[in-house]
Amino acid sequence: MTLYLHIGAQKTGSTTIQEALYRNRGALLRAGLTYPEVQAGDKNKVSHYNSLRGFFTRQKDQIADTDAFIARVNGIEGDVLLSSEALSNWPPLAPRETAAQYWARKQTILEGIRDRLAQRRVKVIYCVRERTAYLKSLFKQHLKVLQRPSLSIEDELDGFLKREVIRSDTARQAEVWRTVFGNVGIIDFDEHARTGTLLDAFVERLDRQVDLRDVEVRNVSPDWTELELTRISRTYQLDPLARLIGKAGPDPERREQVNAMIE
Repeated sequence: MTLYLHIGAQKTGSTTIQEALYRNRGALLRAGLTYPEVQAGDKNKVSHYNSLRGFFTRQKDQIADTDAFIARVNGIEGDVLLSSEALSNWPPLAPRETAAQYWARKQTILEGIRDRLAQRRVKVIYCVRERTAYLKSLFKQHLKVLQRPSLSIEDELDGFLKREVIRSDTARQAEVWRTVFGNVGIIDFDEHARTGTLLDAFVERLDRQVDLRDVEVRNVSPDWTELELTRISRTYQLDPLARLIGKAGPDPERREQVNAMIE
């Protein structure tokens, strides 16, 4: 029996892939591959992000959910596919942790995950992209999700890079996964994003014939102008003004100038 682990990374089409997998669970099952339902009560139905969080946390409720999920996965006959970008993105970098310490800790966590997967051969699927583009896209996601006050975008960027530069080393990430699981299939996101063949490349890694119907691209990053309007409104408590500006929008030429300047 084989377990396919799609580990992300973030901002490499993971949400689109997961949406396609979820919508086509029947086709996958007919091809001999189970894409399990998430834990009960999980609002994120399309990915196993929350179902696997217990591997990276000390919170008892999340650990219990992961224990129950893994027990259910281990009871499934045949091949299984799990998808969670948390697998590559977690754990967070600890304060004053060096790169060597972080990757040693990550390897220990992965060894624990391997030991919990009962008698299954594991194939890892890892989508990667050019590092600068990846960090830019991830930073936009960071600003979009957190929406916290800050005096400048540079302040946010400084803290972001301190946390993410080590974790964004995709070569080191792949090496650690390969050390523990042996088999890591790499998908070049940049190449397939240009040609619109990301889903086709993903299916090739599953070693079977299955048609994933096209789905709408999900989780597209906002532009810099929108993110700056949000940051300013949060910092200076100008929400009503920001909403008005956001509805009217800067004129397209000015918006393009702002985006180019921040980029």
